Amino acid sequence: YIDTCYFGLADGTHLAIDQHPANKYDENGAIIHIPVRQRPWYRKAVETGTICFSDVMYYDLYTGKPCVTCSAPVYANGKLIGVIGIDLFLTAMEEYVEESAKSGGFICIINNQGKVIFAPDANPLFTVAFSEDDADLRQSDKTDGHYSDLDSVPWPFLCTDGCTQNHPADRIYD
Repeated sequence: YIDTCYFGLADGTHLAIDQHPANKYDENGAIIHIPVRQRPWYRKAVETGTICFSDVMYYDLYTGKPCVTCSAPVYANGKLIGVIGIDLFLTAMEEYVEESAKSGGFICIINNQGKVIFAPDANPLFTVAFSEDDADLRQSDKTDGHYSDLDSVPWPFLCTDGCTQNHPADRIYD
């Protein structure tokens, strides 16, 4: 769901509307300064000059919740005014993945770089950690060779033990 809407002005001013106003102040009651022009969502929108999305490997600055940020530059008469952005929280997806472990198996979601972005806490194989140094599951022996990029969407498909010719996911390859 959409949680936060904000506008980072070219002069560094940061305007935000969300349901977490207390998270914007430090322990002394002072507003926490955000170097908005250094934030990845701002820089990417300015660099590309168009609407863009952050990677899923991104946590909201104020809440620490996983999200995807959609941002776009705003121009007036060819001059950059600022960048508008919204955070789309992925809490429901995270909860769904966690619930999957209760059925005896589990769902693990990885991004197009082979990094684990969601996995149940109690799973025996995969750890969620957002670092450039994390293992690329496309080259991992943990996948037992059941990894494939899909042509129709920018998501990889990963199947661990239990994949058989009768598994519904096998239809993806047909």
